Amino acid sequence: MWAVLTVGMLMAVAAAVCVGNRGRRRLAVALATAALPLPFLFPADPPLARFIAAVGACWGLVRVAEIGRHGFPCLSRRLWRTFAAFDTRDVERVSPGWRWDLVLGGGVHALLGAIGLLAAAGAEERTATGMVLRWAGGALAVYGLAGGIADLVRAAYALGGLQVPPIQRHPIAARSLREFWGERWNRVVGTWLRRSIYLPLARRGRPAVALLATFLVSAALHLYMTLAATTWLMGALMFAFFVAQGMLTLLESRVPARARRGWALGGLVVTSPLFVEPMLRVIFPA
Repeated sequence: MWAVLTVGMLMAVAAAVCVGNRGRRRLAVALATAALPLPFLFPADPPLARFIAAVGACWGLVRVAEIGRHGFPCLSRRLWRTFAAFDTRDVERVSPGWRWDLVLGGGVHALLGAIGLLAAAGAEERTATGMVLRWAGGALAVYGLAGGIADLVRAAYALGGLQVPPIQRHPIAARSLREFWGERWNRVVGTWLRRSIYLPLARRGRPAVALLATFLVSAALHLYMTLAATTWLMGALMFAFFVAQGMLTLLESRVPARARRGWALGGLVVTSPLFVEPMLRVIFPA
């Protein structure tokens, strides 16, 4: 876990100096940028540690750049924003207590994720049926663990008297790919991509270019994180997944409204092995 710790310490230093004059802000961004190659310099075993370090380096750079633009004078708030898995500006104070709905939801999602991991781990990779089971289990694991972590993080903050905005908004209920990616799946990254990539281009009257650019940026981020932990082939598969999702989302406007839920489900299921297989290689390197 030295890769994770090293990246974390560098991001903490960057957040600490990221206030004041332009020179300090540039130094902070330079320090955060210097963390990007670090995951590649540590032992590849376990790959999950390098993947987590890459996620931290990538997202930490985004957060440090935001802090430099908007300013957060309190050091503790800068550190919190750098490492939080949500937008700290949207947090509200509430009465401390158990959010049993989040605890239950997180537990159910975590259980689904564990079942998916067990199914994927036990699948026979030498047969077509085994590969289908592996990918189905992997998809269930990704969905379940993402939802479980999101719910349990919110439940932990609620216990401390802080209401965190939803990170996942019941993605399975999406009625289209636009709704899935734009409103339901990973609202932290999705909101940043919308504000930073999509809206600036869409406001210039180029919504199609804006949509494809948004998915290309997401593809590049996931390529970097995957390469840090696995191989070029797995990185190419991950990149291809987000490119395919961008194309399917763009074409969705030609699909009748009543058929878009099926379009979304079919598009996600058919392309999911491109995402799932690299993630399984991160978790089960053998």
